[in-house]
Amino acid sequence: MNTKVFNLVLMVFWLIICIGLLTRDLGWMPEELHDKVSGPKTPLVIALTGMLAAWNFMRFWVAKQFGRTPQPSATAEAYRRKIRSITGEDPKVVNPEFVFDDPPADDAQRHSS
Repeated sequence: MNTKVFNLVLMVFWLIICIGLLTRDLGWMPEELHDKVSGPKTPLVIALTGMLAAWNFMRFWVAKQFGRTPQPSATAEAYRRKIRSITGEDPKVVNPEFVFDDPPADDAQRHSS
């Protein structure tokens, strides 16, 4: 799941709980549920859910503003164009430890034993 969408969903979740607890005295909540959620710690829970909603909104906003994919530098692009003009193909950065095209160097020794 996308980070932006995940933070937006969490923000909506915490905001719904916060608004529901804030408006519990307006009469929409059944009496037995109202008795369960009203207690001495309810203001703390309201503050916590509000802070979590604000936190997830900030994470969503930061991911939206600054979450763009990094672009290659102008120097790297110049090197790629130079290599492409010489070799005629796009250069790929490959770790030699993960190239499995060639047989291992000690392959002949393993088969001769």
